[in-house]
Amino acid sequence: MPEDYGAMLEREGFVLAINGGRVLGFAGLKAAAQEVDAVFVHPEAAGRGLGAQLLAHVEAQARQLGFGAVTLHASLNAVAFYAQNRYEQTGKGHHLTRSGLQIACVHMLKRLDGAA
Repeated sequence: MPEDYGAMLEREGFVLAINGGRVLGFAGLKAAAQEVDAVFVHPEAAGRGLGAQLLAHVEAQARQLGFGAVTLHASLNAVAFYAQNRYEQTGKGHHLTRSGLQIACVHMLKRLDGAA
């Protein structure tokens, strides 16, 4: 995890999944941008629904803030996960990571207000 994640966790309201003192996953919401940020599950905890639970928690936060939709920049290997969770592709592009790495991504959107 990058060194600045501690400050980011406090600033952006991240939720952590912890078991036995180990972080198994995290997700966050950039409220100012109405954007889901950095949903991650440790490979040892993958395939058990933890990512979907974390994502649902962040979406609930967005609903509480009155957001009708949230966006995200999905890495190519995460597109299917978000599609399973009712995110729609809105375009393709590149995302600049906090560490300065530029990666290909798919821009996605999910309506939270029940609209189709």
